[in-house]
Amino acid sequence: MDSLTQMILGAAMGELAAGKKMGNRAMIWGAIAGTIPDLDVIVGNFMSPIEALANHRGLSHSILFAVVFSFFMAVFCKWLYQQKFSSGKAFRWLSYIIGILFFALLTTFFVFFTYILAGMILAVFLGVLLCYWLIKSGIWSYKNYVIHEVRTKEEISLSRWYLLFFLAIFTHPLLDCCTVYGTQLFYPFSDVRVAWNIIAIFDPFYTYPFLLCLLIAAHLTRQDTWRTRINNIGIIYSTSYMLACTLHKQHINSIVEKTIELSDIHVKRYMTNPSLMSNFLWSTTIETDSFYYQGLYSDFDKERIFKLQEIPKNHELIAPYETDKTIEILKWFSADYYAVLVRKDGLLQLNDMRYGTFNGGSANDEDNYIFKFVLEEEEGVIHFDPSKSGPPARSNPKEMMDQLIGRTKGI
Repeated sequence: MDSLTQMILGAAMGELAAGKKMGNRAMIWGAIAGTIPDLDVIVGNFMSPIEALANHRGLSHSILFAVVFSFFMAVFCKWLYQQKFSSGKAFRWLSYIIGILFFALLTTFFVFFTYILAGMILAVFLGVLLCYWLIKSGIWSYKNYVIHEVRTKEEISLSRWYLLFFLAIFTHPLLDCCTVYGTQLFYPFSDVRVAWNIIAIFDPFYTYPFLLCLLIAAHLTRQDTWRTRINNIGIIYSTSYMLACTLHKQHINSIVEKTIELSDIHVKRYMTNPSLMSNFLWSTTIETDSFYYQGLYSDFDKERIFKLQEIPKNHELIAPYETDKTIEILKWFSADYYAVLVRKDGLLQLNDMRYGTFNGGSANDEDNYIFKFVLEEEEGVIHFDPSKSGPPARSNPKEMMDQLIGRTKGI
């Protein structure tokens, strides 16, 4: 999921593991740990585009990584806080700066997603309100919200550090498994991408209430019993929401099956996943021998069926390149849900049909696919141009979100 949500979940896990002993620095370390798996995108900059695609959400998102790397982080932090440096002014100021940067980043994500959802005026207003509350409540103050709490004298055990990092790191790939993108949870023993397709990559109904609980808990002292209770409320809410999404998916699947029955389609398999921003608008991709049927359904639609459009597979267009490494990886990446078309410029385009098209738009529009890969042949080898591939860069994301919200309201 998005970085804001991963930071919140990591911080909540840090508080759960060690908040009573470490105070707010448990949240900070948890938030840092919750972002570590996604640092594989940095490594991807030193790889070819196809290798970066194959390795993203690979080793750093695996169970093995969570088990092993958490130990090294625990040893490092225990060592760090035993050094004289950790009680000096330089470390205290460094801790203060990191705490401020954490909240600045958190506020930036909050304002950005609020802008996408509700517009600039409300985003700025809520952003200013959040900053005012953070400053007024003292969360920004050095004595209350830093990694290193000057008055904390008790020793933090290695096992406590390990529990903090393991929970914060391991819950990151678990949360990613709930999306459609897929996570190589069992890497390097298996390259299967685990994808449960029950929640969008960003869902404010999951993230914002969780964030509110975290901020309120952070405002309270570590001796206050309500601090633990409110953090637990956030965890319980987020878990309950995920369970509700799972049950809702079963309902959506029943609507797909009803649609298939009414359409008299001979189906090989189908999949469903929620569209961006909520669990109310869902997409389905239905596979037959020669076609995909892709459509959207909102819980607010008057008619309880998916509105489908037929999209030819055109797999024969890449038949001469079946053994090419790039083609093999793209087929694996898309879980074999892919269709091919010939672009206006004559190049082939492989579309990941798990995501379908924007707003259920025309399948004939090469730029209307959410996840696409433009293929080029060079000396008998296929590669794709990242600048032309992946999710398209929309000139007006607010307009795109307005269309998405409009479709969510139902037809």
